[in-house]
Amino acid sequence: MIVIIAEKPSLGRTIANALPDSFSKHDGYLLGKEYAVTWGFGHLFELKDIEEYRSDYDPTRKYAWKDTPLPFYPDHPQHRLKRKPKSTKTDEGVKKQFQIITKLINDPQTSEIVSAGDADREGEVIIRLILYSGLKSQKSITRLWLPDQTPATIQKAMRERKPDSEYDNLYKEGIARQVVDWIIGINLTREMTLCVGSGSLFNVGRVLCPIVEAVYERDKAIREFVPKTYYGIEQKLSDSLKIVSKYKYDEEKREGADKHAAFYNQYPIVVESIEKKEKKELPNKLFSLSKLQGFCGKKYKYKPKETLEIVQKLYESGYVSYPRTNTEYLAEEEKGKVQQILKNYSEYPVTFVDSKRIFNSDKIESHSALTPTFKRPNLESLNEKERNVYQAIEQRFLANFWSEPRLLQETKATLQIGGGQVVEHISLTGTIIVQKGWEAIDPNVSQRKELPPLSQGQTIASNFCVVEKKTSPPAKYTVESLNAYLLHPFKKDGMTEEEEYEQLFAGVEIGTEATRADTIDRAIHSQYIDLKNNTYSILPKGEYMIETLRKVGIDLSPMRTVELQKSLKKVYHQEMTVNAVIEETKDLLNTYFDHKNDTVLDSFQGGSKEPIGLCPWCGQPLYEKKGKFGTYYIHDKNVDCSFHLSTTAQIYKNKVSLTPTRVKNLLEGKSFTATFKSAAKGTDYKVKVFLSKEPNVWKGKQYPQFVTEYVQSKK
Repeated sequence: MIVIIAEKPSLGRTIANALPDSFSKHDGYLLGKEYAVTWGFGHLFELKDIEEYRSDYDPTRKYAWKDTPLPFYPDHPQHRLKRKPKSTKTDEGVKKQFQIITKLINDPQTSEIVSAGDADREGEVIIRLILYSGLKSQKSITRLWLPDQTPATIQKAMRERKPDSEYDNLYKEGIARQVVDWIIGINLTREMTLCVGSGSLFNVGRVLCPIVEAVYERDKAIREFVPKTYYGIEQKLSDSLKIVSKYKYDEEKREGADKHAAFYNQYPIVVESIEKKEKKELPNKLFSLSKLQGFCGKKYKYKPKETLEIVQKLYESGYVSYPRTNTEYLAEEEKGKVQQILKNYSEYPVTFVDSKRIFNSDKIESHSALTPTFKRPNLESLNEKERNVYQAIEQRFLANFWSEPRLLQETKATLQIGGGQVVEHISLTGTIIVQKGWEAIDPNVSQRKELPPLSQGQTIASNFCVVEKKTSPPAKYTVESLNAYLLHPFKKDGMTEEEEYEQLFAGVEIGTEATRADTIDRAIHSQYIDLKNNTYSILPKGEYMIETLRKVGIDLSPMRTVELQKSLKKVYHQEMTVNAVIEETKDLLNTYFDHKNDTVLDSFQGGSKEPIGLCPWCGQPLYEKKGKFGTYYIHDKNVDCSFHLSTTAQIYKNKVSLTPTRVKNLLEGKSFTATFKSAAKGTDYKVKVFLSKEPNVWKGKQYPQFVTEYVQSKK
C-alpha cells in the first residue's frame, strides 16, 4: 500500500479524485485498493515554548513569564503537537489526526509514503515533522510536487515523483527559518514587553519589525516634510494639456518669474516639428504573488492576506497554478503545457508565442508565474472576490498570447517658446489607439493623452502665466508600493531586471512570498500599522515599538533582516549549515543582551502622538493617552502641571462625553453643545459648555472647571 500524506484535507480529496483507484471514506483518511490518502491540518507540530524546555531541564521549578532568564537558546529545538489557541492543552483534533497518520505509515502493508505538502519549503517542513515524529521504521519516502492541482498534473506528478531526499535543502532552509524566527521572536518579544512594562504585548519579529519600520519612516518623512513654495511658468494648450517651462523660481524670486513669463509672451509659440510613428505596446507581464496583491489592492482594495487566501482557494480548487511565486516568468519546459491550456480558449483570438519575455527559466527559483490551468471554472459558481482574482490572472495570461497586438500612434511635437537668445524647446507627446489588441481582454492599461491638432510651422499665441506651486511630500505606502519595497528593499535607479532577479534569488528581500502577507496582517492585528483604502499608516503603538527598539539597541532594521535572509538562502544552496545560521542569530541577540541598558522606559500609553491642544493653565501640549483606568488628555511626564481631563466629565449631575473633537474645541476657547436633563422638571435642555482658564480648587488641589451657557430655544 502507498500512503499519501497531504497538507490539508481538501488537497487529500483532490489527490484521491485524480487517482485511478476507488476510495472509501474513513475517519481521517480515504482508503483504496492501492492507495491510502490522509492529511494534516496544515501544521500539526509547533516549536515548544520556553517554559516547556525549563520544565524538561528541572521539572521541580516553574518560571513565571516575567522571570524567564533571557536570552534563552535551546540546545536542540524541539517540536510538539499544536495546542489550542491561548491554551496549554494539546488540540485533541490534531492529536487524533496524528495518531491516524502514524497508524497508516507504520502499517506493515505500507511500502511507500508520499509526501504531498504544498510545493514549497513550508510544505516540506510540515510533512517531515509528521514523519520524524511518527515513523517507527525505515520506509521509501517520495515527494509529490504539484505546480497546480488539476487531475492531469496530479497524475503526471505521481508518475514522476522523486525521492524526498532530493528536497533535503528545501527542508533545511525551512527549518532554519522556523528556528531563527522562533529564537528572535520568543526572546525579543518577552524582552521588549518586559522593558516597556505597560501590560501591552509587543510582538517583535525578524520580518515584522522592518515592515513596521518602513511604514514608520515613510509616515515620519511625510509628517516632517516642510513644503517649499516655488513658481513655474506655463500655458494651457487644451483641457488636459499644458506647456510647462523648465525654469523654476524660488519663493523670494517671484518678480523674476513674472518678467520671464512677460518675455515669453512677446513671441508666438512655434511648432518646429511633428513626428508620428506607430508602436506596439506589449502587455503587462504575468503575475507574481506580490504583483497580484498590488493589483488587487489598487483596484479592489483587498488586503494582501485576503488576496492570498482567495488565490490559495482557487489553487486548491485546481483553477490556477501554485500561488506563492516570486517570478513573472514561466519555465521553458512549460511551453507544451501552455499550448494545451490555450486550446481551452478557442473562443478568443489567442495563439502560442515562444518569447523570452514569457518563458525564461533563468528567472525562476522554484515556481513559475501565476496562470490559469486546464480546469476553467464556471464563473457564476465563484463569489465576487474569487471571480475578480481569477479573471485578473486569466486576463493577464491571455493578453500575453493575444494574436492582435495593441497598436498606438505616437505623436511628438517640438515647440519653440521665447525668442532672441532666450529660446526654450519643449516636447509634447500624445498617443491615439490604432488597434486595441490585447486591451480587449486586459483593459487595465494606463490612460493615454491625445495632442490637439498641430502642424509644422504653426504659430500659437503666447499666454504664459506664473503658477505658484509647492513641493510635495513622499506618498504614503500602498499595498503595491510596500510590496515592491519589500521585494527589492535596496533597489537602485538604473538597476536591470536581471540584477533584480539575481538579488531576489540571493535572498535580498524582506520576508518571502509565502510569509509576507501573514506578517503584514500580524502587524495590523498588533496595532502597529493600519491599512485603509489601500493605504498604510503607522499607529502610535508601532511608532513606540520602533523608537523603543532603537533606544535599547535592538537592530532589526531592513539591512540586518536582509543579511539573515541571505544566510537562510545559503542554507538552501548548501553554502551554510542550519547550525551556522542559528549561531549567527544568537550573535545578533547577544550583541544586545551582553550590553543591555537596564534603563526603565516610559510605559506605552497609546493614543495620539500629535498634541490635541495646549493646556489652558501652562500653555504646554496635551496628549490623548491610555492608562490603566481609561483614556486621559494629559501632559507628557516631564511637564510639571496637574491639568488633565478624562473622557467623561460630571457637570451639574450630568455625565458629558469629552470626545477628542470636543476637547480640541475647549482648548481653543470654543464651546460645544450638550443636552442636560433638569432634575426638577424632568425635561431636556441644551447648554453650551466652555472650559474656564481658571481652575477649580478643592481641598488644596486644582481641577479643570467647566462653564455653561443656556441655549435659548427658537420661537
